[in-house]
Amino acid sequence: IGGSIDVVTAKPFDFKGFVFSGQVGGLYEENRKKADPQASFLISDRFMDGRLGVLASFNWFRRHNRTYRVQNSAITPNVFFDFASYAYVADDDEDAFRMQDLERSVDDETRERIGGTLAVQFDATDDLQLTVDYLYSRLDVKKHNNSVMNWFYAVQDNASNKQDESGIYTVFDHALGLNASGYAFISTEEYRPTETHAGGFNAAWTVSDSLAASFDFSGSRAVNNNRGRDRSYTVEALNQGGFLVMTDGGVPYLEGPDLYVPGDNNQGALRARITSNAGTYTKSENWQARTDFVFTPAETVKVKFGASYASQRKQNDFYQTPEAIRRMYHSNATNLPIGPGIVTGILRPGDVFGNSRLNSDMFVI
Repeated sequence: IGGSIDVVTAKPFDFKGFVFSGQVGGLYEENRKKADPQASFLISDRFMDGRLGVLASFNWFRRHNRTYRVQNSAITPNVFFDFASYAYVADDDEDAFRMQDLERSVDDETRERIGGTLAVQFDATDDLQLTVDYLYSRLDVKKHNNSVMNWFYAVQDNASNKQDESGIYTVFDHALGLNASGYAFISTEEYRPTETHAGGFNAAWTVSDSLAASFDFSGSRAVNNNRGRDRSYTVEALNQGGFLVMTDGGVPYLEGPDLYVPGDNNQGALRARITSNAGTYTKSENWQARTDFVFTPAETVKVKFGASYASQRKQNDFYQTPEAIRRMYHSNATNLPIGPGIVTGILRPGDVFGNSRLNSDMFVI
């Protein structure tokens, strides 16, 4: 939010008389299987023998968008984890690499905008035209992400592991047969509630046949009012059965007899990991006054001159849960079940990630 832009809106003197136009429609979003509405209109007319004009416009839309993502954060040099010594052991192959993690996400975004303009023009005399205009816009954006992630920290050194010709592990054993795997269920929300007011006044004066003058005053104010509304919550199911990580050229997936699949009967395994709220409050104000003159003393001579003044102010306030509260580590939460109401449901996206063998069921928190 901030900065100066030159916004030119429709004016009533752009039209000869009464004008009305409107539109109502919808936009269908395939992933959500829903249609979102949108509407707009413009009305304008002139009065007092055309010397006074008034124009108003309005627009509104609401859009929902859903995105499915499967990703890993890094390809890392491989090391094995030895549970006997509870330490990492180097891979004999120095050029061996593997995935660091695997995340499946469902991202929902909602956008709603309400806006409008109002413009009034008046020919005070044959040589003086006055214009006042105003613009309002409100945009509310909400992003909600649900995801499940596995972090591969306990890769085992055995014959199940397979590499391709470039040294990338296409199959590796992550604690198969051991209760050492974990599942993180993450919920994040981001908000961007912005509101903008802008207005201006213009006086266009033909002083004489050789001199024309224009006087302008404009101002705007924009606010993003997010005082700590963003949130991030993570719960984990630890000490779960291991699995093979299969990365055979397509979308990776997990394979094993003891995969943890969210259900009503196994929520008791969940423990708290991270809770955090954050957000930014931003306010920007811009004001400008200027005057412009055009002097034409002769047909081949034109002189332009003027003066201007501009003022810009911007405020940024960042809000965040203190670090000591934001993170709750395993040592603090391992033996403490999460409270009631933390899990609000189970999201089962189905086969939307490009591999029917990849389970992506996740708790909604």
